[in-house]
Amino acid sequence: MNPEKENTPTPREQLGILIRPNNLLKTVGTLIPLSSPLVEMQNQIEGAQLDQRLKQVETGLEAFKSDKSASKTPVPRACLDKVDTNSGGFDVV
Repeated sequence: MNPEKENTPTPREQLGILIRPNNLLKTVGTLIPLSSPLVEMQNQIEGAQLDQRLKQVETGLEAFKSDKSASKTPVPRACLDKVDTNSGGFDVV
């Protein structure tokens, strides 16, 4: 299988992208004289929002990695002695 071909949107998907409200507004806006600066401002706002979301994902990924490495520490034996396994669950007594 060609992974490049899998990621290529179909013509129907491409048309769907073009007729989304924001994209349609930008397309129509470029046809109106002097509206180009407004379209560019909208692009910059969307770019800043995307950067903010990427930073949130990266921060979450770093936190996940640190949590994963912290979970590798062994549980102290004193904690395991307090777990009642006879009740069918692992309720702490």
